[in-house]
Amino acid sequence: MIYDSQSGDFTLALTGDAMVSRRLTPFTEKGYLAIRDTLRGADAAFTNLEATVRAADEGIHDMSVGTMMTTPPHLLEDLKWMGVNMVSTANNHAIFVMAAM
Repeated sequence: MIYDSQSGDFTLALTGDAMVSRRLTPFTEKGYLAIRDTLRGADAAFTNLEATVRAADEGIHDMSVGTMMTTPPHLLEDLKWMGVNMVSTANNHAIFVMAAM
């Protein structure tokens, strides 16, 4: 075999919701790093990013309804550090404003 993929083996790691609001890299607890190693060791690692991705100065700032769950774009690098290489996003937290025509 030239490529490992020819064996037909494929490892997929699936997680639950990720609500990333701070850096992930500073933590060094043994169990935490074991999760990171599991995700990194998989061929593909998936999480549901339970937020929209936007910078603090983007979007609507004076919203008084709904839950604006957001992840700053720079924190996506920390998800990659964890080994996550596929995400779905929480479109239920995206607020669309439609202008009357």
